[in-house]
Amino acid sequence: MGHSWIIIFSGFMIKLCGPSLSYVAGVYHVALMEQFDDIEVVSWLGSMFACMYSLTGPLASLVINSYDCRTCVLLSGLLGLLGFGASFFIHDIKLLFISYALVAGLGTGFAQGGCMVSIGYHFPKISSLVSGVITCGSGLGVFIHPILIRYLLNQYGLHGAFLLNGGVMFNLCVFAMLLEPSPFETERKRQPATAQLSSGQAMQALYEHCRQFITLFKSLSFTMLLCSIFCYSMSISTLYLYLPDFLYENGASLQDSSLAISSSGIGSILSRFLVGFAANDTSVGSGVFYNCLPSVVATLTLFLPFFSLTTAGRIMYGFLTGLYTGGQFVVLIPIIIETLDDKFLASGVGITSFSYGIGTLLGPPIAGVICKKSGQYIIVFMFSAAMLFLTTATGLCATLLRRSTDSCKRGRESDITSTEAPSEADPLAH
Repeated sequence: MGHSWIIIFSGFMIKLCGPSLSYVAGVYHVALMEQFDDIEVVSWLGSMFACMYSLTGPLASLVINSYDCRTCVLLSGLLGLLGFGASFFIHDIKLLFISYALVAGLGTGFAQGGCMVSIGYHFPKISSLVSGVITCGSGLGVFIHPILIRYLLNQYGLHGAFLLNGGVMFNLCVFAMLLEPSPFETERKRQPATAQLSSGQAMQALYEHCRQFITLFKSLSFTMLLCSIFCYSMSISTLYLYLPDFLYENGASLQDSSLAISSSGIGSILSRFLVGFAANDTSVGSGVFYNCLPSVVATLTLFLPFFSLTTAGRIMYGFLTGLYTGGQFVVLIPIIIETLDDKFLASGVGITSFSYGIGTLLGPPIAGVICKKSGQYIIVFMFSAAMLFLTTATGLCATLLRRSTDSCKRGRESDITSTEAPSEADPLAH
């Protein structure tokens, strides 16, 4: 029991210090706009950083399949220190695409992959409950980091904030050492072929990794889930990147606009905790929450112009957005476990994260182009709401396909059982 709580504590802190930093892209966006004043280029920079924690999913799963989750998270701390530390010395926005967006973004991605796969390995039967507890770390990070980054920007400027952010991510190395290998990983290490990877074995591992990805796409249910995640990430990345600047342009102070993001962290903590417990009830299931919550956020976003009129309204919108988005990340791992076999878990999480990353990369720039062409900032959020409604539609299709596949499997198993064990009344049985 004590060992399990160490894993949970480690996962919580990894989510706090790593992946949750992707949510401060909007706070950095305001500071970067003040320095470079090019919305398209700065939007690409912010979306690239925000997407990397998901886009690196296949690479993270390759590291996990070749080594273990601990190694993956350890690399994330080193990459975060290197990327943010290098950004302290860089004043050219083109080079920031390498240091801030790529290297530091890779760090958040490796932390995300190592942490979430570890949950599936250690707690396969109560993954919803444990995911709810651990992902509260992300919710706490969403609450803390915007206020902290705004304070660091005010006190030390953009580059000083970069340097101190690198120190925050370096703490991931400590928590990586607390992330004990699961029994599955321990058993895998005992096999001679994976004890020490030669160049030939590394190529073989890469080949097997690619074969797993091809196999995953043969599942129509999983493919529809990827489409749903893609739409969701396009929406959420756009929402969190542009919200601080939208509120600032509509009369809010920089501190108030950051506070709106922080309030979403409070709602996210509550959501992740409650959804984790509720989804663990088999009579409810994870699919209900996954399919319903995005439509609620979409409806709230349609009324954003009214929320943005007052400080209380801005905080209320941020809190409700966090309340109805945080639970999505709790139920995702259980849904993947329901959809795929255990041996495909790491690859499934990797390709799911990649799909999320592609949406995060493309969403803000597309929204930026729409905003520039229309000349109306609110169109960005209408685009976000439309993607959320599409998330619900494609997620519902994935759920129906998954249940249909499960029913067919049970039917075939029942037919096989009845064939192998004929009734005593059957004369052919004598």
